[in-house]
Parts: sequence; structure tokens; C-alpha cells
Amino acid sequence: MVIKQSVRLIATLIGILFVGCLPALFRGLNLSFSNYFGQMGDVLVQVLHPGQIGFQYEGRMYPLFPGILNPYFYSMKIFFAALIFSFLLALAGTYITFFLPQWLRKTVLFLAFIGESLPDIFIMVVFQMIIILIYQKTGLLLLNTSEGFNQQVFFLPVLCLSILPACFFYRMMMVAVGEQMDMDYITVAKSKGLGGCQLLFKHILRNIAVPVLSYSKTVVWMLLSNLVILEFVFGMQGLMTFIYNNPTPLVFTVSLFLIFIPFYFLYTFFSILIRKLTGRRVVI
Repeated sequence: MVIKQSVRLIATLIGILFVGCLPALFRGLNLSFSNYFGQMGDVLVQVLHPGQIGFQYEGRMYPLFPGILNPYFYSMKIFFAALIFSFLLALAGTYITFFLPQWLRKTVLFLAFIGESLPDIFIMVVFQMIIILIYQKTGLLLLNTSEGFNQQVFFLPVLCLSILPACFFYRMMMVAVGEQMDMDYITVAKSKGLGGCQLLFKHILRNIAVPVLSYSKTVVWMLLSNLVILEFVFGMQGLMTFIYNNPTPLVFTVSLFLIFIPFYFLYTFFSILIRKLTGRRVVI
């Protein structure tokens, strides 16, 4: 098990190295494999000696570590806060919808589908406009709408980043709950007198953990792609902005390593946990 996971991790890191160095493959309209593999070798050597990696800023060279860590932790703080908040919103919505009449449940699911279809930049701009309008009318600034001098914006980006994933999580959970409701064990549990809350928390939520964890990878990719737009709209000095300002194969590859490795271990941990609790295997 450990050997298999280690091999998979190393293979993925090598794949990231191949992808990160792709710009070196192209020289104008021609392909240069010698330049590509040479760039890969240079990046690999520098990654193995992180203390010697540097990046250029305003004409001066700075060490990549710890220079990249502040933008990285800032982006990850926003990212994980939005991920957790969207999951909790979806879980609360699933709990409430579970007890609604069938016709009202369909209406709520349709509204979630509409919310999931909204462009992410539209949601960000609308929230910013609402905050600004409230400030103009009342003089009360509820939340910072952009990053200022030595002041990082947090709550509004998290809220904006959470809307689409929350709708996606919610619809995914409701589909999984609907599938579980048709199972024989639900009929048996109802015949024994178990109520809605007991069914939901003791049986259904545990059994939908596997599909939710599997589909959450789509949400992670959604959040990462939206994070690029989010940092631009709010003027945030996060990891995506750092990559944009330093468009080199080395910075891009190191950034992908920093993003991928924590998620790999998190998914490995949760897959082991779910397997112990439910006896079902999760493919990561």
C-alpha cells in the first residue's frame, strides 16, 4: 500500500515536471526537444536544492524560499476557507432540503442549478458592487473589496469563491442522497421506526462519503481555476499573481508542487479514514 502510493506520488511529480517545462519545448514555431529536456534537467537540479532557487523582482534577484511562501499561504488560506465553507453550506442545504416536500425540493434543486451556471466573475463583481453601494448609502463598509497597503482582503473573496462550489456540492449531495433513499436498507430502517434525522446522520451521510470525496476533486479544480480570476479582481498578492509576475518554468513547477503535495496527502488520509469507517475503497 505504502509502496504503491509512493510510486504514484513520484510519478505524478515527474508528470508535473514535464508539464511545468513545456514552454521550453517551443522556439517560435519550431519544437526544440534538446532545450526542453535541458530545461527539465535545470529545474530538477534547482528543485533538489531549494535554498539556491531565486526569482527576479523589479530588476533584483531574491530567494524563492521564503519569497513564495507568503503568497502561497495567503492563497491556500483563501482556498481552504472557501472549500470548507462551501461544503458546510451544501451540507446545511442538504439537511434542510431533506425534510422539504417533493415539489419544493425540485424548486430548490433548480435554483442551485441556476446558481452553479453563473459565471464566477459575475458573482465577484456583483458582491463588490453590493458592498460599495451599501457603503455609499450608509457610510458602513461591511467588508474590504480589494487588497490595500499592508491589509489583506479575506472574507469577501472567501464568500465569492464559495458560491459555485457550494451549489455543486449541494446538487452532488442531493443526487447521492436520492440514490441512497432507493436502497433496501432505508426501507428496513424506516420499518424499524427510524426518523428522518437518524436516517440522514447515521446511515445516509456515511454512505455518501465515498462519492462526495470522489467528486470533490472536481470542486478543487474549480476553486483553483477561479482563484486565478479572484486574485485579479480583488488585487490580491497571492500565489497565482506570483506565478503571473514570474512566468518561468521553475516558478511554475515549484508552485504546482506546493499545490499538489498537500492535496495528495489530504486525499490519501481521507480515503483511508473513509475506508475504515465504511469499508469502501476511494480511488484518489
